[in-house]
Amino acid sequence: MSSSQMDMDDPETLLGGSQKTPKKTPKKPLQYPADIPRLTRFGRGTYGIKTGPLPDGTDWSELSVDIIKEQLMMRNVPTDGRKQVLVNRLQNWQTYYDGQTVDIRPAAEGFDPADEGASSTPKSTKKQRNGVPVNDHRHIMSTKKAMTQRMYIIKQYANEEWGDPNRLSLAVRGAGADIYTVTIAHETSCTCSAAKFNPRSNCKHVIYVLTHVLRAPAEILPQRRISDDELATIFARAPKIRPTQAEIDNDPAFKDGVPKSKEGKDCIVCYQAFGDLETVCCGTCGHHAHTGCFATFAHESSGWGTKCPTCQAKWNPAGKSEQDV
Repeated sequence: MSSSQMDMDDPETLLGGSQKTPKKTPKKPLQYPADIPRLTRFGRGTYGIKTGPLPDGTDWSELSVDIIKEQLMMRNVPTDGRKQVLVNRLQNWQTYYDGQTVDIRPAAEGFDPADEGASSTPKSTKKQRNGVPVNDHRHIMSTKKAMTQRMYIIKQYANEEWGDPNRLSLAVRGAGADIYTVTIAHETSCTCSAAKFNPRSNCKHVIYVLTHVLRAPAEILPQRRISDDELATIFARAPKIRPTQAEIDNDPAFKDGVPKSKEGKDCIVCYQAFGDLETVCCGTCGHHAHTGCFATFAHESSGWGTKCPTCQAKWNPAGKSEQDV
């Protein structure tokens, strides 16, 4: 018998018992740049030694992938993907949602900066603003939902009921089947359970109205209380919510039945861009709404009779439209 045959018949050889398992090379500890300070919560190193998060303004592209991934884990953001993808997530981690980033309306002049947590803002000012830091977990989750879920404005309540021009109250249907009353005034409010159990943080319905309907800047979103000046600025800059009955009665364009252009306009129900979604057109005023949004609006307002969400006339469909007029 040849030596090669003996080796093949040897059980130890067949099982590879004579081969030693290679030892794993110990992973080197992360080497953070010495010139970048790491943040802590409440002035203490609650993340452990040398594992505090780096400031959001850090140039992430200059750091190693291992450090970037660790920073993502601290922020509860997925760590898969190539380096540029990871860098983009870190730059937008507060509005990261299901693999994509979510845009929030940028900051604007005339508004105080939002509290980012450990700041030197006097307690009296914080109490007056009555909000949460922009990195508050509940606020982040509510903002993500407001930016990614479509909600429906079923009814606008008349300001005259409260005698305050800088006040807006809407009947809002969220992603579910319930309808809530959202009020934007000196203090925001909503009748949903989230607002009741988290009184310091705006719920997703309030944030949706602030950003989609009123086009309020990012500084306002964490605030439960809004100053007189800020409130006046928001309403002065906000687009027209819905026309009043007096405006409808005095403007012949609301009765000519001519289809109006959708270019640069938003759906009157969800207050988001028309995009490529199918729309319906009112045969009375010629204004459009998303087909799906109008179906929700009609269902929820059927007790008042199906009316056009824009001109409030009895619904007279002019047909569906898939492209801009």
